[in-house]
Amino acid sequence: LRAGSVGINDSSVPNQKNNVLTSSILVGSVTAAMGFIYGKVLGKCVETTWTTLPSFIFNKVGKDNFSPIFFITSMCTIGGLLMGVLAAIFHSSFTVADFVSSLSSTPAKSLPSASIHVLPLLLMSLVTSTFGFSVGPEAPMVCAGALIGSSMAKVFEKDPNNPSQRNQEILAYAGAAGALTAFMGIPIAGSIFALELTSADAGMNKASDEALQPSILSSIAAIVIIRSILLPLNTVGGHFNYGNVSNLTGRAMIGTAIACGAGGAVIGTTFHKLVAAIKTFAWASPSKKVDNVEEKPWKRQVAVKVIIGLIVGLLSSYYPQTLFWGEGS
Repeated sequence: LRAGSVGINDSSVPNQKNNVLTSSILVGSVTAAMGFIYGKVLGKCVETTWTTLPSFIFNKVGKDNFSPIFFITSMCTIGGLLMGVLAAIFHSSFTVADFVSSLSSTPAKSLPSASIHVLPLLLMSLVTSTFGFSVGPEAPMVCAGALIGSSMAKVFEKDPNNPSQRNQEILAYAGAAGALTAFMGIPIAGSIFALELTSADAGMNKASDEALQPSILSSIAAIVIIRSILLPLNTVGGHFNYGNVSNLTGRAMIGTAIACGAGGAVIGTTFHKLVAAIKTFAWASPSKKVDNVEEKPWKRQVAVKVIIGLIVGLLSSYYPQTLFWGEGS
């Protein structure tokens, strides 16, 4: 647009693009540090909750008095209670749904300040992941990275009173990709995932024409920081290790891909519709608006989340592979 208004040879256009690319590298470095710290804290919390604590109780009460089913159910219920309390305290917190809604709008909406929303977001993600709820930290990582990227775009602006909405959107995706890459070690998939998350169709968001390259650069910067500085001695690999897969013929590979794709589409669609129906029922009580923010009664929030934690705990006691965010975890 600037080139069209002041002349096609205006040198400020490539300079602006170079500034965005340079900024995306800085965003990737910052989100790498955030993702690394979050991963370390999460690992320690999970180890304490599911290894150190049960071992301590087991040694204190003895084998005959220790009930794994009671322990798992109790931990998940406590996690639900903590989530209810946190949701009541941070009633106006920025969620993954808000992130998707903001960047899928036309035009994209500005994201709020990272200084206000990142800590509550990561704290609630930490609780759900620590206590075994199978929602995973990936989407909150994307959301937190986007908030940081958008806020850094405002800092980088030459005129803070007139920030570029487009640059904020681009660096939000760069931050999202960098944070996810830092946590899971997926520099290419992380960039694509961030841009797919806000797309209603089977593909990347329309912003990918300008945001894909900065997102990839941010991811590469994040993985370089992680692998060369923060974890220089770790073996190369991603978040999951599925072991060896037996040799497949071309026909078997294509057939498997089609069956898994079609089956996944059916299961995913059914699951989303079921979740929407359950949420409509669970949160059917009247809510009030405070400063144009819909606020649910805190007692109901705590009660519903405690019940959810109890149900998850009972289910996980008999099907422990449903704990956390994948059987590899």
